[in-house]
Amino acid sequence: VVEVNIDGVHPEKEVDIAVRIYRIEDGSGNFNIDNVSNAAEIGDVFVVQKGHSYSYSGKMKLFEINIR
Repeated sequence: VVEVNIDGVHPEKEVDIAVRIYRIEDGSGNFNIDNVSNAAEIGDVFVVQKGHSYSYSGKMKLFEINIR
């Protein structure tokens, strides 16, 4: 588990070795999976499967969980 603080834009990245789960702990923004934009608010959970791309933006604190 990793705590991520973002104030701006996290560039697009492809998940290559794990499933990634993100939970929004504080703040708000947008979370994009395979170029589909979703509003991101406290309590939301986003799951990115291996082989899919994602990016996010806003001012948020996220927990990132990687599963192999």
